Amino acid sequence: MFKKDQVFYLIRESFAGFHRRKLTTGVTILIMGSALLVLAILTLATLNMGNMLEKARAGIDMRVYLHDGLAAERMAAIQPRLMIIPGVQQVTWISPATALAQFRESLGEDAQIMDLLDSNPLPASYHLTLTPEARNLPTTSMSSSRRPYARSDGTDIDTRSCVKRSPNPHTISSMRL
Repeated sequence: MFKKDQVFYLIRESFAGFHRRKLTTGVTILIMGSALLVLAILTLATLNMGNMLEKARAGIDMRVYLHDGLAAERMAAIQPRLMIIPGVQQVTWISPATALAQFRESLGEDAQIMDLLDSNPLPASYHLTLTPEARNLPTTSMSSSRRPYARSDGTDIDTRSCVKRSPNPHTISSMRL
């Protein structure tokens, strides 16, 4: 490699060149600094966008709203069928009272508006937590993998006709069973 004298010679000549060609050295340093700044800004923007996307994907879930007056046996029979849907990690039953409490909490300071209601308008539902792989699928590939599921009375549920399309492409709408 280099000897100690050669290294000192290179350093000494480099600084001598900087002093001889001040304008050229300054412009070169400015261009290199600008290029590194642009690279750093783009790297930070890419990392931040990736983090925001991961946070958004973590919030993707599904809700299955049930008809009012559905028998408890039928409600309980739906949960195992929801668990076998590909991409579903966990199924949680939410009672109308729990749904109302969660809605009041999400309203924050405006929760007093709920006191104007005579009764609870929110139905019972199932909250489906999706697997990370299912959260990354585009909505078109999820809709093409839907298949009919059997109801407890023997008829089939065709999820293509049960799932209502949302005008917002970032929301997954619910099935009414």
